[in-house]
Amino acid sequence: QEFHVAYVFIRMGISPRPGLWILEKSADYGQSYTPWQYFSDSAGDCWTYFGKESNEPISRDDSVICSTEYSKIVPLEGGEIPISLLNNRPNATNYFNSSILQEWTRATNVRFRFLRTKNLLGHLMSVERQDPTVTRRYFYSIKDISIGGRCMCNGHADTCDNRDPNDPTILLCRCQHNTCGPKCDRCCPGYEQKAWRQSKIYSPFSCEPCNCFLHSRECIYDPEVDKQRLSLDIYGQYEGGGVCQNCQHNTEGVNCNRCKSTFYRPYNKHWNETDVCQPCQCDASFSTGNCEEGSGRCECRREFTPPNCDSCSFGYYDYPRCKPCDCFLNGTHDLQCEASDGQCRCKINFGGKYCKECAPNFYKFPECKDCECNSKGAISPTCDQEFGNCTCRSNYGGEKCDQCQHGYFNYPDCDYCNCDVKGTKEGVCNKTTGQCWCKEGYSGDRCDQCTPGFYGYPDCKPCNCSSVGATTTVCDVNGKCPCLHNFAGRTCNQCSPGYYKFPECLGGRNGAKKQTMPRITASTSLHRRPPSYH
Repeated sequence: QEFHVAYVFIRMGISPRPGLWILEKSADYGQSYTPWQYFSDSAGDCWTYFGKESNEPISRDDSVICSTEYSKIVPLEGGEIPISLLNNRPNATNYFNSSILQEWTRATNVRFRFLRTKNLLGHLMSVERQDPTVTRRYFYSIKDISIGGRCMCNGHADTCDNRDPNDPTILLCRCQHNTCGPKCDRCCPGYEQKAWRQSKIYSPFSCEPCNCFLHSRECIYDPEVDKQRLSLDIYGQYEGGGVCQNCQHNTEGVNCNRCKSTFYRPYNKHWNETDVCQPCQCDASFSTGNCEEGSGRCECRREFTPPNCDSCSFGYYDYPRCKPCDCFLNGTHDLQCEASDGQCRCKINFGGKYCKECAPNFYKFPECKDCECNSKGAISPTCDQEFGNCTCRSNYGGEKCDQCQHGYFNYPDCDYCNCDVKGTKEGVCNKTTGQCWCKEGYSGDRCDQCTPGFYGYPDCKPCNCSSVGATTTVCDVNGKCPCLHNFAGRTCNQCSPGYYKFPECLGGRNGAKKQTMPRITASTSLHRRPPSYH
């Protein structure tokens, strides 16, 4: 069983108090243990065995300290060790508002781990001189252990004196605030309008009954209903998430405040009355079976005219059978409903035997709008009956064929643009003047040549001539840029032989030895002279 422990009191028997030990607690029924407090006869041993932090004063609700005052040699017998787990903690006077302090005191098991006896340094005596008054106390003797605390009741009980009928050793909380469970850790059935939480001194909480208007005693808490503010509480406010279950007396809904199908609430009835929902008195031949709240007026079936269901609705005929009209009313002359000789008299823009489709040259039933195809640009006056797109001649475009297709200009004649399609943009040319729209890198009246700085028509590519090595950005038809004398390569992006360090391309006395080549002219002899030897 879980408890919130406030203190532990130990009275020794016929031995001194332990010299070095640890008070430990478990919160998982002995599966694991953690230190609650350390004990030693010197601050040095606290540091050595339990770490530097154990010598520091309490600064947090869960600080683990080392105490030296309860490990002294005297008294030799009957020594006391009082241990408070709350005193001097930051929230000792604000216990129920500190979840850390509550967790610090929570325990299912308590364990003493003794590490060293208090032996009066008898271990340093020789065997011959050992004093029996010392050596006879090399053991631990505990006469009494008292542990004080309270059951874990989450602030919803003052006592826990109820015994579990299945295990009398377990104490159960005497719950208050409409809470239930061994630890008062949930709202009782029917009291779940608000989400359960701990009750604290400065923030008390009590479970509220759901507002089911006496039609149910069961409910559940739904956080989504709470978020959307759909549940009405007992104070008439939309606060909380209580959802009534198993509504009685022909009611339904979050608060049992709606009549079931085929029932209604008369004007003079209140929701907390057991007979609030009365059965509808309707003829199934004309009605859906449902009726209007308050008056009880029956809801007509779709084929009958409300509110009295005493005639056929629009689109139906032959009362009281009220069959669907043979004809599409809006598509007929004089709203003809019943076909005559198997045929309805359709308006000009509707077609078919029953006027339930568009006539040729019209589209988008049931509106059946005129196609309005341009007589000069369209092949025929007929259009697509779903979207109204006309079928255009090759040099016309648009939904109604009332503009020039790309590559043509001068509507309504729509003459050919005479542009090179490879070099033009998507629209090809100006629809008014016929001027070709060239892509980047193309030029000319027909966009049929490369712009200076591009090469390789019909696939014009940028020359990319080096800005430091070329004399101009324009290259020849093969993409070769004109280079300065100390630069080379197709785009002049490297140094000529005899020069180095691109992009400076240094040479002469500052670079490699200057190499000179004879200029070949028409008068230069090409015969090889024999070498001369000195």
